[in-house]
Amino acid sequence: MQSVADLARLTEVFLVNSNVRYIGVVDKHDDVLFSKMREGIATVNPGHADEEMVSVYPPLIMRAIERLEPILGDAQSVGVSYGNAFLAFYRVLDFLVVVSFNPIPEAPLLAIRVGDEIRKMF
Repeated sequence: MQSVADLARLTEVFLVNSNVRYIGVVDKHDDVLFSKMREGIATVNPGHADEEMVSVYPPLIMRAIERLEPILGDAQSVGVSYGNAFLAFYRVLDFLVVVSFNPIPEAPLLAIRVGDEIRKMF
């Protein structure tokens, strides 16, 4: 199992692009192991912290996507575009890494680059 110190290396993803807002890690039991917001950035919804998005919905979304694995192969990542953010979910080892981006047109391409960087770390 990766330690929290190992997971903290994921903050290096903030260096890839200034549009990366948030990084979180959830284990196979849906426990949040790591959660970090970019310093000095406002939340997308004043009533809720961006960190709240990592605890429930990403594991559910990824499990739904993984149901197609017997047909299509292992799910590597999922991207979802919202009005206030673009979320990318990456399956790495036994973890689900959640990354939030500013909702810019190039966010899906940026998510591919970030996914490559995350996989290099593990």
